Amino acid sequence: MKTAASDQPVVSESSPLQPGAIRQWLAGSATVAGSLAAAGSASGEVVQITLSGNEISASGTVLTDNTNDDVTGDGIGDLGSSSSFYFRAAGSAGVRGRIAGQVVRASFSSSTFSGYFNVRVGTSSSSGGNPESLRNFIPIRFTDARINGGATTEGYLEVFAENLSESDHRIELVRLIFDDADTDLPSAGLRDSFPEWIDLSATSMPLATAGGAGKIERKIAALERKIRQIKANSPQNAPRLNFYKLQAARLRQIAIYERQIAALKRKLVKGGR
Repeated sequence: MKTAASDQPVVSESSPLQPGAIRQWLAGSATVAGSLAAAGSASGEVVQITLSGNEISASGTVLTDNTNDDVTGDGIGDLGSSSSFYFRAAGSAGVRGRIAGQVVRASFSSSTFSGYFNVRVGTSSSSGGNPESLRNFIPIRFTDARINGGATTEGYLEVFAENLSESDHRIELVRLIFDDADTDLPSAGLRDSFPEWIDLSATSMPLATAGGAGKIERKIAALERKIRQIKANSPQNAPRLNFYKLQAARLRQIAIYERQIAALKRKLVKGGR
């Protein structure tokens, strides 16, 4: 039975403040919660990193592997351990494996009476008597010092699998999609196109060329909204010991966002000179 792929994804720390500072910080939480509701939930810019030539092909059981698990380009792998990112030959013709722990496959299986093509990307698959192709998102979590201040960020990895013939098959890592001012998983569809991500820390281009002062200001505003969200969602009535324990992680995350804001403001001032 053949199942069609959907255009939407199938999906499938700084020192804590002292207790007195925590109480002072929380004093205006109710007011912050109200202003947060008025501000809405807009996020920063969703961007993509196009992954050229990041693929593996199979001719029979012979694999040509040009995959790279460093999808952000910082020299550090992003797709997990050897048990989460690997490929091997599939049956008499094809390739199967895992990307960020999700199963991927492009192969042909034959029997005495019939044969069928099969492709799979994560939780979506398609098979039949003719060559198949399938494009789908695999959600990943990655860390890159240049993105969101080094905080763990969620994104989508677009993967494409296809049968070229009974003996030839291919799986391609197409692009990484994420929000460069928000660590949460962005809203994205397979048909959506996004601006290419620019590493502002590695360029000496003027602000107007590197995305403009407006882009940096939007990043600052998005990070400030994240801080307000953390404060507004802080538990007010937890037992004393549990309260301080619960706040530690939130305070560390706020400190990360504040460092990002400070760096962006310095860049904005420097670019305006």
